[in-house]
Amino acid sequence: SLQGGAPNFPQPSQQNGGWQVSPDLGRDDKGNTRGQIEIQNKGKDHDFNAGWGKVIRGPNKAKPTWHVGGTYRR
Repeated sequence: SLQGGAPNFPQPSQQNGGWQVSPDLGRDDKGNTRGQIEIQNKGKDHDFNAGWGKVIRGPNKAKPTWHVGGTYRR
């Protein structure tokens, strides 16, 4: 388990076919352990992004948050 004050563990972004995946796991000084992931795809005529995050353990533990968005250019 991650102890209070432990370093965050951002994983290197991974790219595959224009998709970029960025996972992250960290713990803050209040004892909250948060995991999150961001996904992006930037193309010639579009941008897409989505993310999911959750405080897994700690005083701010709650339901996950998420977002999805994008743009299309003609």
